[in-house]
Amino acid sequence: MNHTDTSKEEIPSEQCQTPPEPIPDHLFEDICQHYEELMDHPYKYLFSASQWLRWYHHYQQQSDTFALKLMRRVVQSGTLHAFRTLQFVPQDFHHDVNTRSCNDNNIDINYNINNYIYNNLGQEGSSKDANNVDNMKVNINKEELIQSACHVQYYSDQLAAKCISESLKVRPIFGKTKISIFEGDCLEVAIHLLKTLKSSSVTTSSATSNVTPLSVVDTSSFSSSQQSLDEKNKSFIHKKNKKNSFRKETVSTNSKTIDSTCQEPPLDFENDSCPSDMVVVVEQFKVALLNMASAKRPGGGYREGAGSQEENLFRRTSLAFSLEDIESYDSQRQWYYPIEKHGGVYVPSVQVIRGSESKGYPFLNEIYTLDVVCVAALRTPKLDHTGTRIDASLVDTVRRKIRLIFAMALQHGVTHLVLSAFGCGAYRNPPQHVAQLFKQVLMQEFDGKFAQVIFAIYNDANAWRRGDGGNVEPFEKEFGIKASVFEK
Repeated sequence: MNHTDTSKEEIPSEQCQTPPEPIPDHLFEDICQHYEELMDHPYKYLFSASQWLRWYHHYQQQSDTFALKLMRRVVQSGTLHAFRTLQFVPQDFHHDVNTRSCNDNNIDINYNINNYIYNNLGQEGSSKDANNVDNMKVNINKEELIQSACHVQYYSDQLAAKCISESLKVRPIFGKTKISIFEGDCLEVAIHLLKTLKSSSVTTSSATSNVTPLSVVDTSSFSSSQQSLDEKNKSFIHKKNKKNSFRKETVSTNSKTIDSTCQEPPLDFENDSCPSDMVVVVEQFKVALLNMASAKRPGGGYREGAGSQEENLFRRTSLAFSLEDIESYDSQRQWYYPIEKHGGVYVPSVQVIRGSESKGYPFLNEIYTLDVVCVAALRTPKLDHTGTRIDASLVDTVRRKIRLIFAMALQHGVTHLVLSAFGCGAYRNPPQHVAQLFKQVLMQEFDGKFAQVIFAIYNDANAWRRGDGGNVEPFEKEFGIKASVFEK
């Protein structure tokens, strides 16, 4: 008796000969009417950044807030699907449509690519076809998702106070912290920083690097005994207070190389006590990004398609699987939202798979991993009589929140920290005063404890609505630094 294997659903060959329709434009054209139909469309996950962006701009021009939220929910659905199926197809396979103008030709390009994907996925095709499909996809490691969720650390008010107290005892080892300001998407700035640092750590020649250098990596914080070294061979060392484990480092003395764990007291670069023939080369760096979090629930309004920074991060990363733990990976989790008044959450190893909203949320060529520091800003705080400063009764609370951002990052060994205009968007904190508080805390308490702190500030609609020139200029004025426009 012949038995038919029904473990796999076969696609009839005649169906494969007839390419499917791409997602019809009419579903986007009236998304308020056709959203459910779009979500039921069999090819909804064959994402076209150009098609999405074209219709997103259409609804922006119409100021249709509800339609914009639905458009973002389409993206969120695809992100959750990618992490659940542990794979996605990079947008670069779509002929870099994310960098092109949105026009009908791009839709045709995506139509052809989608046909190819459809005609080769899940079939008993040739091994060449199977290899081509496998080469298209980027695979997500489920174990890394689980580990990220299981190692999320919740800081109650009490634990936050202890973290801050210990961080203030840590000695600065970078000389002075390099401070930079960029106007642009904070996550894209962080990704480029990761690429730049990775490139610097694995090659001795910038000529071999595929990454265009961005002036966010600074080595001037090392002492004068290190400054004569070839800039291309420099990297960073970050030591933590003795209650925490130190990073492994490679210490080179002339021709000798010794792997060791840092011992107390640490090498004193600040006072130039390190011998001139000794070079400290760090194999590791750690980048963390500030999530201006909702205190009430993880992700804020990401399920509804809200447009603030945290929701944007949820649409592009694995935060829903770690911070919210929607798959219940962390069976031992004993803490719950809300975040306490002076508390926060630290999320390690968050995976980034999508580009920015301004590019149509394209799937990236590879996964980037960074840590995320979650602290909630005050929502519409009371202001003083000038309307430009937070009321005196609340200033200490804001200062403690800012201090916790740095303290959590320091406790987890972060060397490079990417921040934003904390609470200066939808929460309406005055940017000039917030910038001033950041400067006070950073320069007086954490200077030299990080290799670099970057303010990546995006002037969204909330920033411009105040009519005061947005959020970038106040940070420029306070720090005396001209912002660079990030356009990668």
